Amino acid sequence: MVDERGRVRAELKVLPADPELNMPDGTVGYPETVLLRLVSSRGAPHVKLSASEDGGGMVLGGEGGYVQILSRGGHPFVKIHDASGRERE
Repeated sequence: MVDERGRVRAELKVLPADPELNMPDGTVGYPETVLLRLVSSRGAPHVKLSASEDGGGMVLGGEGGYVQILSRGGHPFVKIHDASGRERE
């Protein structure tokens, strides 16, 4: 989806599986995934929602940092990353 100025503001993609991807929760590999991105007027993806065979994930971000929530198989994971670079799980 693009806005009146031709900038991408929303994307819906089906991403192929990647068996070698290192995930933030420490697992390796990722199944085929449907990804929805909502993008700010400045081009920053502030909302990402994903769904795959073994679970889903969400990232909410902004100028102050981001929050990431993953629930894949038996590995639920929450991470908070603020603008100063501090990270909490």
